[in-house]
Amino acid sequence: MVEEGLRTVEVDMAPGLLQGYLMEVVCLLSCSDVSVSIHPNTGVNIVLSNDRQTAERRGKGSNGGIVVSIQPMKPHLLYEVHLDERGAYNRNYMRVGATTVDPGSMTLPTNAGGWTSAVVFSETNVEDHGVRTNTNVGQKLPDLPKGSRVGVMLDDRQRLHLYINGEHQGEAGTTVSQPCFAFFDVFGPYRKITALPLRVV
Repeated sequence: MVEEGLRTVEVDMAPGLLQGYLMEVVCLLSCSDVSVSIHPNTGVNIVLSNDRQTAERRGKGSNGGIVVSIQPMKPHLLYEVHLDERGAYNRNYMRVGATTVDPGSMTLPTNAGGWTSAVVFSETNVEDHGVRTNTNVGQKLPDLPKGSRVGVMLDDRQRLHLYINGEHQGEAGTTVSQPCFAFFDVFGPYRKITALPLRVV
């Protein structure tokens, strides 16, 4: 029997499964109201607001828009952002993924294309520290309208997964060393994003 808030849940499962269930309940209760905080070290054109929950790219051009989570990624938590603003459609698009370098100790690249310190989802491939593998996992990234949600999740095998509007798109197919940090490249037509509460997937 597990106390879950004000509700009592009858649980009939093996001890190992029960332990996993209890860990998930604790995580849900502790993470459901916690949003991803954006590290103050950002791309040169990013302005942070809303207690570092919102990032807006200002100025001319499409570059200088990378933001990174201040928290290291934990397995089965979805690190997700809401696309608040975008401009006219063009073939440039948001790249997302995870970097294996502490954001407080690195100089961010102008954009995530070819980033040698990260695993990057793009439209036609996944880049693992600069090495490209063709895949259609990120094929929906160029067509995201305002109001869309984009996120990444690390599984128990340290594989990175892409989510769009809450739907699983696929995995990177490569392991990500720990610690790692979620990143979002506010690139091209995308101008402003807001971090959403963490959730278990």
